[in-house]
Amino acid sequence: MPNRFLLALLKEGFSLALQFDRRNSSYRAENIKSILLLNTTAIGDTLLCTPAIKALREAFPEVRITSLISPMAKEVLLNNPHIDRFVDYPGRVDLPFFFRLPWILKDLRKDKFDLSIVLDSNDPEAGPFSYLSGAPVRVGWQESGLSFLFTTPVKKRIENLHVVDIKFKALETIGIKPVERAPEIFLTEEEELHAEKILKSEGIFNSKIVGVHPFGAKRNRWWPEEYVVSLSDFLFEKHGFRTILFGGSKESPFAIRMARRMKQKPFVVAGRISIRESAALIKRCSFFVSPDSGPMHLAQAVGTPTIALFGPADPTITGPTGRKYIILKKELSCSPCKDYECPHFSCMKAISVEDVIAAIEEMKIKGWIGEGRG
Repeated sequence: MPNRFLLALLKEGFSLALQFDRRNSSYRAENIKSILLLNTTAIGDTLLCTPAIKALREAFPEVRITSLISPMAKEVLLNNPHIDRFVDYPGRVDLPFFFRLPWILKDLRKDKFDLSIVLDSNDPEAGPFSYLSGAPVRVGWQESGLSFLFTTPVKKRIENLHVVDIKFKALETIGIKPVERAPEIFLTEEEELHAEKILKSEGIFNSKIVGVHPFGAKRNRWWPEEYVVSLSDFLFEKHGFRTILFGGSKESPFAIRMARRMKQKPFVVAGRISIRESAALIKRCSFFVSPDSGPMHLAQAVGTPTIALFGPADPTITGPTGRKYIILKKELSCSPCKDYECPHFSCMKAISVEDVIAAIEEMKIKGWIGEGRG
């Protein structure tokens, strides 16, 4: 978010531009030949957009769909059959960004967009990019600092409504009523074979595998280290499951420390593989354990049964939306909350190893967990 002075300058500049704008902003579905989607944030946000992207394609099977996309979002949407073209976006506004800006805009204007839709993008750059794309009809978030640049502003935050359903409401403004809520990621055969090679190199290809991602975007979402160690040891000793520890580069030291404490050493991939490689490996797991995070949604996208650990976040807003999941959450007087500097992490500590083991047994009863997919 820019400072107030810069935001004020942007408002003045675009307010002046709108006075001379002669684009016809009336929406008619039959006039739509090219659509711009804005997907410029991270893994989980992008995955939660995929049901809306699918619905958009079903509504406009012949229309050209382009995505303005950040690097992480591109890894999620690569090979998505519902998107025809990507325009690369650096993902953050810094000094190099302003040098690249003319080229980004030039690339955008190659398509004569009839409609732009903000699915997930940081504020306030979503408004300017939507406007500068040339699209006469622009659907975007009402809460944006530059919401006046959207011809159809919609609410981004609706109490007790899931993020997926809020995106659906944005589509409803142009007459689309989606149904399917599960996220999607489209892996290639080569990517899946690469995951197989990784497992073979570790000697666990034919093993029963559990994926564990104990981290979240903020520390207040992390599941305690000692719980992760206890769960991994239990699953190996009692059921023969080998653990794969997932995470990003920042979490890698913590994952390595957990691994050192485990009796049966896990396969630590934290910080070592890409988003798509993670998805391919998660697909090979019998089940996946994770707090509210991008990898939790990745597990749902590849169809892996998921145990979702919710502490400060509200699962009705950002919970899993696939078909095989169990949500574990303890209702405390202080949750849900956004206290990223929480001194006690009581909500995550309240989800015990025994709770997760009980959820695993429930999955077995439901027939979700078999002999492993490694």
